[in-house]
Amino acid sequence: MDNNKSSSALKWLGKRVMPGAEFDSSERDPPPRCHPGTRLSIVQRIRDWLQNAGRQKNLLWLHGPAGVGKSAIIQSLAESESKYNGVIATLFFSAISARNDPNRVLTTLAYQLAVKDPSYRAYVVELMSQDPRSLDKATSEQFRKLFIEPFTQQGIGGGSAPWLILLDGLDECRPPDTGSQAESKSERAQCEIIKLISMFVLEYPSVPLLWIISSRPESHLKAFFSRPDVRASHWEEEVPIDSDEACQDVERYLRSELENIRQQYPDHIPSGSPWPCEEHISIIARSALGHFVFVTTVTKFIEDPDIGDPIAQLEQILDIINHPDVYIENNPLAALNALYTSILQRINPVVLPLTKLPYESYTLYYVYLTLLMQASKGLNSFTSPS
Repeated sequence: MDNNKSSSALKWLGKRVMPGAEFDSSERDPPPRCHPGTRLSIVQRIRDWLQNAGRQKNLLWLHGPAGVGKSAIIQSLAESESKYNGVIATLFFSAISARNDPNRVLTTLAYQLAVKDPSYRAYVVELMSQDPRSLDKATSEQFRKLFIEPFTQQGIGGGSAPWLILLDGLDECRPPDTGSQAESKSERAQCEIIKLISMFVLEYPSVPLLWIISSRPESHLKAFFSRPDVRASHWEEEVPIDSDEACQDVERYLRSELENIRQQYPDHIPSGSPWPCEEHISIIARSALGHFVFVTTVTKFIEDPDIGDPIAQLEQILDIINHPDVYIENNPLAALNALYTSILQRINPVVLPLTKLPYESYTLYYVYLTLLMQASKGLNSFTSPS
């Protein structure tokens, strides 16, 4: 009977989750990860905070511009902490993959907690029996039912190691609304999530829940995290874009990926051949300016199995970077801009209108991410008449 109740409760909760949000979901495989030897200082500071029983704040805001590897940091933390921390819930937002509904944020997290902890699962069973429509209520009421009551009144998680909740890419959380007020609704939804969590950690500091939110430093998020009542609840960790450490990490990753490409193409690149030369590595690394997304795109372009010619692909990359119209010093994304422009220019004119349709409703940032996914499939997927 208890097993039947638990199964029914999980199904009840599972109907309101965002599929693929977990750190180990097949929908995100392979996920972004920190390359070995990179982001060491940032990850270590976060781990020190997680392991510090005397920590003063239970909420961390990890922020940085697009393409600097925030998701990779969150992914790496989730993978490592899940080995030692029995209860962890993760939500990787993605507008492209439709993992961005603010009405399903709390239920997505609660479902993972219920799966992993019997006491929380028993609470969900009781909640369902008492009020089967409790999950249809406003976000603030959902938060009260799914987090405040179980952890403060029921004492769930007491005496155990802290439970960890990770929200990656909060700036991509937006209601399923394409109307004229969509942007303001998105900002309100994102700020409400921050408000609920920050109030919770301030009012109940002894509750063994640790929260990490990562996002781009959008103006409304910066303003909200700067409010006195919110500022007191959290500490911040910035992922810099062009610091010495970031640039060194990017170059380390670039060298590793180019060596992997060399090993994939032994017939094209003789073992004694100095490919790529140090000058070419330096040109690409300087162009990246700390953007992991840039070197990821470049290396996927070079290794493209549909083309099968890394030497020629690298030459194209260098031609794009060295083009006189690419002013990298004035625009950190200029080289990435030029690369995507070059890819788009190779699209067959017959299919170009169809290719553009999915992108027209996205901001430039989302276009970049979509094109990154497409670029990894090779130029043939762009130029095929089918």
